[in-house]
Amino acid sequence: ESGSGKTLLALCLMGMAPESARLTGQLRIDGQDMADASERDWQRLRSRRVAMVFQEPMAALNPLRRVGDTVMEPMLLHDGLTRSAARARAL
Repeated sequence: ESGSGKTLLALCLMGMAPESARLTGQLRIDGQDMADASERDWQRLRSRRVAMVFQEPMAALNPLRRVGDTVMEPMLLHDGLTRSAARARAL
């Protein structure tokens, strides 16, 4: 239902909740409590264990950018792959 908190929950599961959000309880991913995790901890999880495709297609998919570059971006940022290794994995 609209307004039920689906997007906010998804943002919390990505470690991207707004500063104004108040989290009570635990936020567990693979048994690890991520409620007080650092940004570095979140970066280790993103693209490896959790990922999100945003609903706004013009924000998520840039028609001026090649699909391969879009697919490779998380591998370059989060996995530390070289451009050639990321390209091979994307293909």
